[in-house]
Amino acid sequence: MISGKDGCKNMNLLIVESGAKSKTIQKYLGKEYVVMACGGHVQDLPNTPNATWNSTDGALPKPPWGWTQGAEKTVDKMLKKASDNDVKTIYVATDPDREGEFIAWRLFAIFTKAGYSDIRRVTFNAITKNQVEESISKASDVDMNLVNAAIVRRLMDRLVGYRASKFSKSWNIKSMGRVQTPTCGFIVDRELEREAFVPIPFFSSHAFASELKFIVRFHDSDDENCWRDSDGKFDSSRTNDRQMVDEVIAALESERKIMIEDAKDGSRVTKPKPAFTTDTMLQAAGSSLGWGVGKTMTVAGALYNSGFITYLRTDSTRTDPGARNQARSFIESKWGTDYLGTPPGPGAGSAKDSKAQDAHEAIRPTNVELESVEDADQNRLYTLIRARFLATQMSEAKYSTTSLTAKVKGFNRPLTSKVEWRVHGGWEAAFIATGRKQPLTERPSLDLMPGAEHALDDIEENPVFIEDQTKPPARFRQPSLVAQMKKSGIGRPSTYASTIKKLLDRKYCESGGAGLEPTTSGRTCWLEVAPHYTESGGGEVSFIFSPEFTADMEGRLDAVENGDRPAHEVWDGFVNHFQNLHTIALEIKSRTPTP
Repeated sequence: MISGKDGCKNMNLLIVESGAKSKTIQKYLGKEYVVMACGGHVQDLPNTPNATWNSTDGALPKPPWGWTQGAEKTVDKMLKKASDNDVKTIYVATDPDREGEFIAWRLFAIFTKAGYSDIRRVTFNAITKNQVEESISKASDVDMNLVNAAIVRRLMDRLVGYRASKFSKSWNIKSMGRVQTPTCGFIVDRELEREAFVPIPFFSSHAFASELKFIVRFHDSDDENCWRDSDGKFDSSRTNDRQMVDEVIAALESERKIMIEDAKDGSRVTKPKPAFTTDTMLQAAGSSLGWGVGKTMTVAGALYNSGFITYLRTDSTRTDPGARNQARSFIESKWGTDYLGTPPGPGAGSAKDSKAQDAHEAIRPTNVELESVEDADQNRLYTLIRARFLATQMSEAKYSTTSLTAKVKGFNRPLTSKVEWRVHGGWEAAFIATGRKQPLTERPSLDLMPGAEHALDDIEENPVFIEDQTKPPARFRQPSLVAQMKKSGIGRPSTYASTIKKLLDRKYCESGGAGLEPTTSGRTCWLEVAPHYTESGGGEVSFIFSPEFTADMEGRLDAVENGDRPAHEVWDGFVNHFQNLHTIALEIKSRTPTP
């Protein structure tokens, strides 16, 4: 370290986004560094009615970037701190994604203008002492491909948001957006499916004997009167014939026992899933913990800032070889070599999804030997992340099965059941800490051989008579909406939570016990306003708010980020396309009075 005035060592300023992260890193770096938080974006598109800015051929527009709320005061504090401590080198360690790179680019510009020349870009995939020190030693410059992708996204969103939102005011719609509106469309379209759904009635029956559930199989698939749903799918346990159900109920109530006719032994295995990406983490937290996407991202952010997990915004299932080796050593010591899976080959875990950016590795613990963290909510999510990662290096879980066919005197159709027990825990052992219900681990001590008789259990309502009808498709819940966004290629890990929050805040949908239900505004936005932006005969991307168009634009932004396409070319193409569709929308609107 070079000495400064009064013989003291020169200080370094390291800038991160969050205060929690700054405290963690300050502990690692010691007194030779001042670690400060910028709080996110410091400059962005100015808050003016402009939707576009002039540009020269072969270049992006150069808008006058304006301060975000409170940012000028925050940056002034940083500049004063840097001056007071005779800082010579500034490390900008904002998040390792498009948004973080854009923030870094603005900070570079601000500090350069203030007279600093030694400014370096640092990215951390995990906030650990080793990773922080190693990343600082490899500091480089801002990645302008990432910055340009972020700029184009901003310009696109401003153009669509300003022009289309102004257009939608005639319907009392608050706003429209490039990702927001097609996501709203998923919710509305699902509700339309539910409303158009025609339920198919059915009868079914089952009984419990020796604590096993025996399901009545009323039909074979080639029966003329077999039951099928509205899509033509056959289900042998359902029937339209009430008389058949009455007959089996009468026979079971009369005999109070069933006899095993056939028993077939078998086996099955279950394989571990890849380590978490952002969308699979959101889905798992939703199903296992009952959390919305906002809470999950907040808790995951706290885990990352504290150094417990790797970066939380990722499309990749790729994992670090060193981390995998650490996991395998832990698995072998805790459960034995039988619990180790096949060692992964080169490139294992890389993203196979063509829509995945694969810029960062999957979400995993930074130290698998750490079994828990103090905060209760953080620990619940951390335990899930840790189990999922450990499982990727573990063997398959193995089960033995016995499929049973039984009969009851006085009824000529079979009853079926299945018994299974786990003979090797494999990857499922990693999930014991998450509270997952554990299966049987031994064969039940029952006589399951043909000819064995089993009395019906003495419980309320046994046998069971069911009269019901098929149900409409379920409404989206927040995690399943993220899954739909991912499947359709719209949005990115950094925008899933904010997009859904925007839909809720603007009351385009409501979140209730049955899921996300569109409001009148949401329906109006998607069904009445958005279709104006459609060019007849233009193919699947002719509708600017279609998932296909949005996914196509996300792919173009990825190409800019990867250096495969010039940013100005993507921007110019989008402007021309949108302006054309906006002109069409205005022309259609002029034909009919709006509300």
